[in-house]
Amino acid sequence: MRIDVHRLDQPLIESGTSPSRRRIAGARGPTVASVSGDLDITVLPAFEQAIERAIRDATGRTLIVDLSRLDFLAICGVQALAEAQDDACRHGLAMLLVPPPPPSHRALTATGMTGHFDTHPSVRAAVDARRTALTAHLDIHETVTRSCNN
Repeated sequence: MRIDVHRLDQPLIESGTSPSRRRIAGARGPTVASVSGDLDITVLPAFEQAIERAIRDATGRTLIVDLSRLDFLAICGVQALAEAQDDACRHGLAMLLVPPPPPSHRALTATGMTGHFDTHPSVRAAVDARRTALTAHLDIHETVTRSCNN
């Protein structure tokens, strides 16, 4: 198993006139943890440490875990992903998942965890979905703020 953690340079929100938009736009883009190889019991401690570090160091309030290059996903790996999602949530991060290819996807299906994760077909799709969600949230916040100040 190999995990490469990197940050995308593009912020999720374009800068605007409101303080909240400028603050979020100033942050770096989301953190992406790309996992390849086998995720099974033999590499589980290394995976858990790498994901914990990615969560701790994440910027942009978003962690994307890319499993698209995973060859094998054991059920213990699904459990570790669920725990990582809970940990990300406690740190104020959204965790989005790019699921593994069909042969490795069976572990998610067998555990009934497919619907537990916010999944997207690619890192680009995950970034676009998160950008849309954050923009909608900020638009609502700005509308409410304007109406309260009038």
